[in-house]
Amino acid sequence: MSFLRHALVALTVSSVLVVLSSCGSSGGSRGSGQPPNFTSTPPTAAVQDTAYSYPIAATDPAGGTVSFALTTGPTGAAISGSTLSWTPAASQSRMANSFMVTATTSEGGSATQSWSVSPAGTVTVNWVNTYWEPNGPVQIPTSPSSSLLVSAIVPQSDGSLTVLNGSTTALGVIQIKAVPAGYYWLAFGNSANLVPANAYWTSTGTFDAGSDIAGAPIVDLPAVANTTIALNLSGLDSVASTTLVDFNPGLQLGLPYFSDAPNSPDLSVNYPTIGTIDWSKVNNAFLVQYEPSTFGPWSGYTATHTATLTNLAITNGATNTITQTLQPSPGTTLPMDVLGSQWNAQFTGAAPYTPSSFASGYALLAEPWVKGIDARVGLDDLTLAGTAIVTSALGFSLQPFGGCDPATFLITPTSQQPAVLTDQNLGTLPYGDPFDSSWTRVLSFCEEAIIPVPLPNSSATENFALVNSIRVAPSNSPIAPLAGPVQSPTINGGSLFTPATLTTTSPTLSWNAGSGTTPIGYIVEVFVATTLATGQQLYRPSGFYSTAKTSFTPFSLSGGNTYVFVITTVVNAGANMETSPHRSALPGGSASVISAPITVGAGAAPRLVRGDARVVKRF
Repeated sequence: MSFLRHALVALTVSSVLVVLSSCGSSGGSRGSGQPPNFTSTPPTAAVQDTAYSYPIAATDPAGGTVSFALTTGPTGAAISGSTLSWTPAASQSRMANSFMVTATTSEGGSATQSWSVSPAGTVTVNWVNTYWEPNGPVQIPTSPSSSLLVSAIVPQSDGSLTVLNGSTTALGVIQIKAVPAGYYWLAFGNSANLVPANAYWTSTGTFDAGSDIAGAPIVDLPAVANTTIALNLSGLDSVASTTLVDFNPGLQLGLPYFSDAPNSPDLSVNYPTIGTIDWSKVNNAFLVQYEPSTFGPWSGYTATHTATLTNLAITNGATNTITQTLQPSPGTTLPMDVLGSQWNAQFTGAAPYTPSSFASGYALLAEPWVKGIDARVGLDDLTLAGTAIVTSALGFSLQPFGGCDPATFLITPTSQQPAVLTDQNLGTLPYGDPFDSSWTRVLSFCEEAIIPVPLPNSSATENFALVNSIRVAPSNSPIAPLAGPVQSPTINGGSLFTPATLTTTSPTLSWNAGSGTTPIGYIVEVFVATTLATGQQLYRPSGFYSTAKTSFTPFSLSGGNTYVFVITTVVNAGANMETSPHRSALPGGSASVISAPITVGAGAAPRLVRGDARVVKRF
């Protein structure tokens, strides 16, 4: 999900770190004179697009004159007289640039001085989403306001943090200036603090923040309009149970599923919308009928009758009747062989407490218009078969398909399907699939265990969901996990599964990689114990950290609080955790572990923040 997404901090050159990898004099006389002695030291600061100058000085023991030549240097560097000048370009920033200067005396003696400079430079974030539409993918940049939410958080050697805020330079392009070389946290916040902030541990100078999305973006009207979609449908499969009908216009809306009564081949229903959606831009839509089905231990729905709508002409602010006859979908089947013992093994040693229940979720999806990748963002997947949740008594359900909980923090138990914890051949699943064969098909499967975690100073517990999942192309292969949960997780050297009280707000979390497919990295979710105004106590999400490393230090902890950490292994064939974490391709998977409550002592000193401290506080 896409889930979103700061005055610019002025820095003096002296406050920007530059790596001085070596600096020294060497050499001997190539002529009859003695070698000169360098009496100057190269500067230890440089910034992209800012002049760098080094007045070189050396003495001749014989009392003669000394001249200088640049033996080695980056493009654009030059010596005039005794001054070396250079303006680091973007391509030269945030990387080591080697220099060597040769000093020669009037008597012929020579010596060299070598050093390396890594200029602070501009980090560019390209926040452009790819929407997969009927005529192909379309690149849509985010709005300029997104720049207010993007920052670099740079850890310093003294334990402090320097925050550098980004600014928009073009639609979908945010730049953060004067970011030192090396690793930093690229932070995406939320100005309203409505959702936890995200940070990526990266050293990149160019970051792709975009996602692939099935369907078109919503186009807004300048004013609210009351638009009604009136469906007049026939050709439905008439069965002895209630079926569901989905009207999917290829927008990020999440429209309700409508109920068709038992033994009814027809459906007439109105869907009124009140808002600023420009429905005249919607030219394509899908109609899918779903019938109740049982596969293995699960109850669910499978697609049976469908229709694809093109050249729609919807008028805003009016009632628009869509009359359509659905057709039986071409039938296909998929074997369902679940290696439940392997899924069950994922839960062993992944939390400090015994699970209170298990559940699973299964779905076959077609991603409309998407080819060659996995568009994991959006509400427009066409479900071909999936496990079910309890439908609404109002006659329709906003989402009848139940998977595992979308976050590891369990808010409501949406999945009611039993987990398969032993190896089981569940037979063959029949379903309908009339859609373009070149579109991406996904088999999505997950299992979860509910872990009750104690609340501090209380006998109560809060439920967390330990979630393991896969997203793969449908095949005859058994359904088995891809990712293995991390092993032996620790915090400041102690087990993460043992309750502890720390004396620092900057602990180090470490772990070993699990078995299975090599991951692109890990997501660490941090939850803080919070007491609401009503007196209710719970764990509230406070921040997400993503890293390709197997250790990191969170920057959001504060004294006097109790935290729970969830570490999730992430496998994704199309993403890179440090440069393009939201792009995706099959196969993918995840596996998580949950910590015991970890308390930071009330006397632990907070980390010093230079710059916009609000960025850090959002975590």
